[in-house]
Amino acid sequence: MVEALEYAFESIIPRNAVDTVYLLSDGQPSDLGNKDLHDLVLGLNEETDATIHTVFINTRDIPVPIAGQPQPLRLTNSMTSKAQSDMAQIAKYSGGSFPAIE
Repeated sequence: MVEALEYAFESIIPRNAVDTVYLLSDGQPSDLGNKDLHDLVLGLNEETDATIHTVFINTRDIPVPIAGQPQPLRLTNSMTSKAQSDMAQIAKYSGGSFPAIE
């Protein structure tokens, strides 16, 4: 998720005068590391002011592979709620829309 956002804001948006990004995700940034997701999004979008529309896809019943972890992770209800909230906040920060697919 982070790598996709970084690529969009560093390569696609500046070269193509794009002003809208659609992010479809389960909201679990397996490549986030120690970065804060909200700070990352605000920092990336600081210069371009692109609108980010997010679509949350609920994967609670599907094991999610996490980088550096030997086994996929099964999401709990609280993890899914946080992921959905994070996706909603990303859209809110940039004036985008946020539907959730259950």
